[in-house]
Amino acid sequence: MEKPLPKIIIALLIAIFIANYSDTLTVIVFLISLLLFIYGLVMLFIYLYQKRQNVRLPSIILIISFALFVVSLSSGVIHSSEDSPYIQQIIKGKNKKTAQQNKTYKSDGYEKVPNTFLMKKEDVEKEITDLGLKVRFFDANLQSEADKKRILIPEGTCNKAETDNTKYFTEKDTPDGESGYYAKKGATIIVGYATKDYDGR
Repeated sequence: MEKPLPKIIIALLIAIFIANYSDTLTVIVFLISLLLFIYGLVMLFIYLYQKRQNVRLPSIILIISFALFVVSLSSGVIHSSEDSPYIQQIIKGKNKKTAQQNKTYKSDGYEKVPNTFLMKKEDVEKEITDLGLKVRFFDANLQSEADKKRILIPEGTCNKAETDNTKYFTEKDTPDGESGYYAKKGATIIVGYATKDYDGR
């Protein structure tokens, strides 16, 4: 008859590995040990009630449940220790997040200038002023832009904002990883808009 001891040892080693992986898995191992204990206890009572001589199976189940309980208990202690790899990993993750939050960027103190092309004049004014910037409009001849893109630029819509009073930042210079033109709060953004339709179709 095949001895179950080697299999039990292998199963316990796997349980130890799983329980040490995270708190959630430790709780799962604990619940499994509890269910096995109840199952083994009920089975033992049934065996004794039936006056069976061989109570090996329920005994093995109870031993396994106790071993899993010890594993979950020890894993909880390990996880609560500041020197444990699990806690060290959490601390490392928190430190990395804090470092990212405290990191300074070249674009700090600047606001990203929105893409105003084909936006309505009133929408451009609202969006730019909401960013803490000022806006100055001028009558722009957008026929060449309409011809180049082969589109209709309706009256009252805007061209891209001028780059005056702005600064270009690359992806690595901004916290959100978006490159583009940025301006300091209070800066005046100059935007050309169409006072008539420009048809380039």
